[in-house]
Amino acid sequence: MSEIPTLHGARVLLRPWRESDRAPFARLNADPAARLYFPTLATAEQSNQEADRIAEHFEREGFGLWALEIPGVTEFAGFVGLMRPAYEAHFTPCVEVGWRLLPDYWRCGYASEAAELALAHGFEVLGLDQIVSLTTATNQPSRRVMERIGMQRDPADDFDHPRIAEGHPLRPHVLYRLSRADWRRQAEPAGNLLAGMPATLPEELIEPLFAGQRGFHVERIVSRGQASPPGFWYEQTEHEWVLLVTGSACIEYDAPAGELCLHAGDHVLIPAGRRHRVKWTQTDTDTVWLAVFYQPD
Repeated sequence: MSEIPTLHGARVLLRPWRESDRAPFARLNADPAARLYFPTLATAEQSNQEADRIAEHFEREGFGLWALEIPGVTEFAGFVGLMRPAYEAHFTPCVEVGWRLLPDYWRCGYASEAAELALAHGFEVLGLDQIVSLTTATNQPSRRVMERIGMQRDPADDFDHPRIAEGHPLRPHVLYRLSRADWRRQAEPAGNLLAGMPATLPEELIEPLFAGQRGFHVERIVSRGQASPPGFWYEQTEHEWVLLVTGSACIEYDAPAGELCLHAGDHVLIPAGRRHRVKWTQTDTDTVWLAVFYQPD
């Protein structure tokens, strides 16, 4: 096996385990608060056996559950990392991102920051197509971390954990997923609606920004004096909410007839089926529209 990498974050360090980590790991596994969503507390022997399995996973896979160090705060706060579940379920084989922290280091953002390091390693270095995370359905703190790092849950994925006895209240589990494509979109730097304006604009510029489910999509539209052709009317099957970011424009409606002039900061909802056209846009500056389209209920 190649050397286990150390992952560096702004405040956290994911590093190989040391022998000295076993004692605080045993305290973690015997802590009633930390084990609230486990069927039982763990003995020191059981904790050491789990540490052995973590080491074996690193040896076998080249990745695993790293020891979490918070420099300047503590040498061992728990673990965060990636693992292959050793049981069969409808979503296996897979790679799971997971964490377990001593209560002293909860509610500080350490789990989320470290989990994001693990996700980046999984997608960028290991080339994984998808990473999952799971927990008992009542574990809201862990579910919030999953959501904070961009993972999504489909209720159809919920399952009963095969290693927890039937009828036990902790057996129902939820599954969250994150694909490499979705992670990359989240990791992209923030865009700017006013950046990248073309030097010349012979016709209106329409740029897709985002597309979701059921036809939901967002566009940036840039006009520089353009208007709808004479006699042309939009008659869309989806609702359109539009915000005028810069410039000025006038929307003309048909049946009932009317006009609505918009200036920077104005927004309007154009219901599906409402015939409309752009009567004019400002000629001496860019008129930038943010248009959000979605299907009627």
